Amino acid sequence: MINMKNFIIIIIIFVFGLLLISGLATASHTDDGWTAEDSEGNNVDDRMDEIMDEIADIQDDGTYTTEDENGNEVEVTVESGQEYTDAINDLLDETSGWDFSRDDPIPPDGNGNGNGDDDDDDDEPSCVSNQGSSCNCNACGQCGGTVRCGGGCSGGTPGLPSGYGNSCNCGACGCGGTITCSGSCSGSDPTPSNYGSLCNRNVCGAYGGTIQCGGTCSGATPTTPTQITRECKQYTEIEFNTIHDKEETSSTLRYMQIQGNSYYACPIDNADTVCCTDPNSCVYNGQCYPDRYKGDIDGDGIREICIASSPGEWIDEFETNCNDNIDNDLDGLTDCQDTDCAGSISGNVQNTDSENIDNARIDTLKESIIKHTAFTQPSGNYQINNVLCGTYDMIASEPGYVSSTKSNINLAPKESKTVDFTGSDALVSGSTCETDCTYVGDNIIHKECDGINDCAFFDATTKEVCNLAQPGWIRDYSETQEIECAEGTPQDKTEVKATVTCEEENLIKLTKVVTYKGKLVKLVVVTCG
Repeated sequence: MINMKNFIIIIIIFVFGLLLISGLATASHTDDGWTAEDSEGNNVDDRMDEIMDEIADIQDDGTYTTEDENGNEVEVTVESGQEYTDAINDLLDETSGWDFSRDDPIPPDGNGNGNGDDDDDDDEPSCVSNQGSSCNCNACGQCGGTVRCGGGCSGGTPGLPSGYGNSCNCGACGCGGTITCSGSCSGSDPTPSNYGSLCNRNVCGAYGGTIQCGGTCSGATPTTPTQITRECKQYTEIEFNTIHDKEETSSTLRYMQIQGNSYYACPIDNADTVCCTDPNSCVYNGQCYPDRYKGDIDGDGIREICIASSPGEWIDEFETNCNDNIDNDLDGLTDCQDTDCAGSISGNVQNTDSENIDNARIDTLKESIIKHTAFTQPSGNYQINNVLCGTYDMIASEPGYVSSTKSNINLAPKESKTVDFTGSDALVSGSTCETDCTYVGDNIIHKECDGINDCAFFDATTKEVCNLAQPGWIRDYSETQEIECAEGTPQDKTEVKATVTCEEENLIKLTKVVTYKGKLVKLVVVTCG
């Protein structure tokens, strides 16, 4: 038996020889004594003749007829040498498994040559030398098929994974590798997991740099300042003794006792050590603040102040005790001088008919000096806030009414006091002005009386500076002049200095500040004897 593909090559050589000699376009293998059987032993001579005819058509005009996937006959045109080879191989693939034989020896060729025997091994034509070898292989070693007997590959070149050869796993420090044949990356991201993190920290919390691509720090550890301030915390005596026995605190704590059983202690361990370039500092949450710094550092809505001399103590910025004659918040103001101790005064103003008076003026005076001014609402009510604690005189006035005065109103620290001008203190209708520019019923000068009942101020400046003063009081008219209220004229200011001499050796001298003509003066009382 002869292999089908070898047989066909013999036939092709034979037929091509005939075509060259006789110009025939077709040839039949059965005419030359060949017989073909399929793998089941069926005679397929007729189909073999058709295959040979199609091969002849390809040789003749480059076309042949075959069936598409639906069984329909289609005509295929061969346009290149590779397509010619592929077309013949496709036709021969149908004969796989067929057996060919003949009863007589192979006839002589067109030149009269022949071997005159039936030795298949010696006379079968040979396939290409690399038949069966892998072919159409890609860069990953994946091949499309094997080389056919007549040449050509049984399949196309397989595709490569998407992105093959591209860089992958890239980060701040470069890429880890390239896409491999399996579609994965050949390496991991070389960027350190802590890249960019702060590094080389000193005891003060300062850092030298950040982690670089090589895993090292970009800078050396900063030098630690020589001055260290610690965060001091307030403890009750029980809390303080719970931390350390008081007899042993000298080696473990810096502390000072303040009023009551309370301590400000500064641990000497490193648990809350913070380095500040200025030793006169306070510390909060690892940050240094300068002495006397004010701010709401703990977010409780109350500003705190740094008292570095405590050492490092934080206290709330308000006067904690308004009666101890101590500047608790170190703002230079003590007790009732500090607005932290201020209170408020409110009330209602009516006339003698119990009617509320709108836009009535309310003044508070301390030692004859106006400290606050407010006006009533249509409801007759008024409110004066931020009034320092102490003793005040209060005046309610309104054009068309005789003003009403209340004296020695004592406002306690942080007190909200009510002072009404009602009932017997209500404003009396009618504002008859006296010649000294006061209202009937009070001894207070009112600028509204100007031009009434012979009341006359020297000028507009005098009217303003003498308003709500008492007759005979001295007021500053300018930086260099003063005036006696309400009808005096400006006079140059004079300073009088008391001098006392005694013939006797014994001398008793008493100095007291008193109010004289509406001003504070120093009264010196001397006794000789």
